[in-house]
Amino acid sequence: MNCQDTDNNNFMSISKMVMFLCIQITIHYTNINITDKIKEDPAKLYDQLASTGLLTEIKKNMDENEFITLWDWCKETCEHLYQYRNSIYAILDAMGNDYSNLTLDIDEL
Repeated sequence: MNCQDTDNNNFMSISKMVMFLCIQITIHYTNINITDKIKEDPAKLYDQLASTGLLTEIKKNMDENEFITLWDWCKETCEHLYQYRNSIYAILDAMGNDYSNLTLDIDEL
């Protein structure tokens, strides 16, 4: 679960950013053991954390500036990711991939 978990268009929605940030805060700021199996469905996990009021309680006990800083870092990381994806470096990386196992037959085209 991270910033690279995007929709099919490779865009991170604000709601997904909030969801992943809250899940990570829960994991790192509590002693609650969240298994990998539960993490497989982050939307369901987030709904459970929110519906029980746990996220509200965690946020109440956090320093407000700390939450704002974490949110800003999350946004900044995603912005850098998008900048990279739209840069010449990303294009060159994509061009540098090994396509030797890709067979193209011009007659089939």
